[in-house]
Amino acid sequence: MTVATQDPLAFLGRRQSTLLEAGFTSGKRFGDNLPSGPDFLRFDHAERAILLEIQTAKTDFQRTLVQRAVAVRGGEVRVATAEDLIVLKLIANRPKDQIDLLGLVEIEDLD
Repeated sequence: MTVATQDPLAFLGRRQSTLLEAGFTSGKRFGDNLPSGPDFLRFDHAERAILLEIQTAKTDFQRTLVQRAVAVRGGEVRVATAEDLIVLKLIANRPKDQIDLLGLVEIEDLD
């Protein structure tokens, strides 16, 4: 999920509260102690088998990724393009990312 906002820390705080109230639990977190706020947050919902990862935009590439994000659910949420997800997965290069890449490169009309 990608989000463009003026105050990312306030946005993350509101969203975290909403997610916890909706039955999600907070998982992995990176960068909590940074002055600019966390870099990455993961939330899990055991009953619904949902995994939600939120990454804040702190680099030029990440800000561009947010600008290119595609609106879904009536514009309520913006999601990174498949092409940008591929770049993020290549950068992270974890075993899970390598598996995800196999599916992403099969998307039709991939640029």
